[in-house]
Amino acid sequence: MIGYDTIKAHIAGNHYDEIKLKINLQYINRERHYIFTYNKSDLIFSFAHGITSIRFSIPKLIHGDNFKVAGIEEAKQALVIISGLTGLDFSQFRITRLHLTTNIHTEYSTRKFAVHLKKPSYFKGEMHLQNGFYFHTNQDIRRSARVILFYKKKEEYIRIESKFENRHQTHNSVGASIRHFLRHEPLVSEIIKESFYLNCINYFIATLGTTIRGPVRSEKDRIFKQHFSERLQDSYSQSLHILHNTS
Repeated sequence: MIGYDTIKAHIAGNHYDEIKLKINLQYINRERHYIFTYNKSDLIFSFAHGITSIRFSIPKLIHGDNFKVAGIEEAKQALVIISGLTGLDFSQFRITRLHLTTNIHTEYSTRKFAVHLKKPSYFKGEMHLQNGFYFHTNQDIRRSARVILFYKKKEEYIRIESKFENRHQTHNSVGASIRHFLRHEPLVSEIIKESFYLNCINYFIATLGTTIRGPVRSEKDRIFKQHFSERLQDSYSQSLHILHNTS
């Protein structure tokens, strides 16, 4: 299944005093970040520059781990939980980061993925680590508005994450970025809409599809690309099946 993982969103105003009355915020670093743990999920708060922001993993908030990914039903539950914990209407927060993700069951290593895949269209950089690799839209990953990450999540599973971040590299705000690529306004309330979710997973599949385009270089390359394409289609089909059975 393709779904949501990490979300970061903000709302105007410093609401520290209100939230502190409801939950036990713990100060964690010099950047004035605070943490509250709920169902093994760390909720990271910031109250800098007259805004209140929160970052967390939707599936971890609901399931206690983020190996599972979140669809619309989990997103609805997250809105209720965060609104209840903070006393604020989380649906009216504005998105500044959103991760779309899936787990691919495969016998291939991340190194093999790196050999056979190419950067998606408009992505300018890539970075390789011991456990995985990144494609990113700016040469400097720290300035990239979009990042795709491949890494080993569990035995025989490769995790693929597509990340939207609020960066000036492509647009003035993540709102413009998401409107451009996903055709929607970036209120948190959007993530529980079927149209937004469909645009997300369609974008995810289309972008990853560009990583296997181009000439087939060998029989091994052909076999890998067919395997990867089939696994992506399995994730996509599962997403549609769950969506149609819950809508």
